[in-house]
Amino acid sequence: MSAAGIRFAHSAKRLRTRPSMRWIISPKAVVSVSPPYSLASAFSGIYAGYNLYVLKNDGGSAYAELWPGIHRLLVNKYYVDEIYDALIVQPVKRASIWCWRVFEDGLVDAAVNGAGFFVRSLGGVLRHLQTGYVKSYAVSMLVGALVILLYLTAS
Repeated sequence: MSAAGIRFAHSAKRLRTRPSMRWIISPKAVVSVSPPYSLASAFSGIYAGYNLYVLKNDGGSAYAELWPGIHRLLVNKYYVDEIYDALIVQPVKRASIWCWRVFEDGLVDAAVNGAGFFVRSLGGVLRHLQTGYVKSYAVSMLVGALVILLYLTAS
């Protein structure tokens, strides 16, 4: 038995013993089919690239006319951006707009406007205490000092 056969037999035995790998159909089929497909895929890509960019140098317009569906799919990058936009960006954008309307407009702006209304109302009430007479300010200071002294001596 060759070294490759021994290695394959060892990997096939390991695949049979691991329950997470049971989805593999047949290790023999995987080993015997993979090299021809991978080589064919590699050589067809090399041929297409050489034919597209070295020999003809037309950017693939002949292929675009020959296979318009595949060309559209490749030009649009498998529509990954459109799918990402539809599944991720747009829902996040809608959720952000909803949060902006509910929290920013409803909660934050209401709190700021409420604080402004409270300060304006308090200023309107306290405005009447400012008469401009120095004697009334001196009496207010004396009353404030007496209140502080009473508070300190009471406790």
